[in-house]
Amino acid sequence: MSEFQRPEGEIGALWSKQGKKGAYFTGEVTIDGKTTKIVCFQTKKSSERAPDYRILKSVPREQAAPVTDDDVVF
Repeated sequence: MSEFQRPEGEIGALWSKQGKKGAYFTGEVTIDGKTTKIVCFQTKKSSERAPDYRILKSVPREQAAPVTDDDVVF
């Protein structure tokens, strides 16, 4: 089987997941030949200039900081 070839310009992909506290995305990005697994959560906007989503480097559960209610929109 041949290795998957991404379309030109694509650096990664995200998959929608449903968790206990709401929807989020998981995936990976490859930049300069280095692939990093990521997770993406929607934020509660505190102002118009605040981001709509936060992208974090994915870490194994035993190493992860707990996600609080402030991190996920309900």
